[in-house]
Amino acid sequence: MALPYLLLGAAAMYLLDPQSGRKRREALGGQVSTARNLIQNAPTALIEAREAVVTDAKERAHDILDGTRQALKARRLGENTPTLADAIDSVIEPWRRREWSPAQRALAGAFGAAAAAYGYLRGGIRGMAWCAVGGAVMARVTANDDIAKIAEAARKRIGANGATPVAGD
Repeated sequence: MALPYLLLGAAAMYLLDPQSGRKRREALGGQVSTARNLIQNAPTALIEAREAVVTDAKERAHDILDGTRQALKARRLGENTPTLADAIDSVIEPWRRREWSPAQRALAGAFGAAAAAYGYLRGGIRGMAWCAVGGAVMARVTANDDIAKIAEAARKRIGANGATPVAGD
């Protein structure tokens, strides 16, 4: 019951200190002002971000449609143009690399965490499968290496007899 009063007294001593209190109050005022500005500008920033994402998506969709139209026109003329499979391969290719970029790792990590959480909440056999998929993706993201290499390293660490090595062995 006395804890709130203790915290209030500590805060008062911290802010009203004769030597550093004024500097601390000014710093706190600046932080409060910055936070207030961020909160006031958040709706505008969110709207601008949404508009940028929508604009980018529209541009990409138009690019895809234009590419598809050009490919169909070229096929009618007998030219050899990229197919839909080629387009899909070009999208998937970065995910086949041995090392992923930080953005790919962040996206995959979010997916892995979401899959593991979904599996945990779902429960049962399917839940275990989702947890396993999420865990594998998280392992891939953490190690930034092939799943096969991660599994091989784990097998070597466990050892041939299935016993986990103990420190000092």
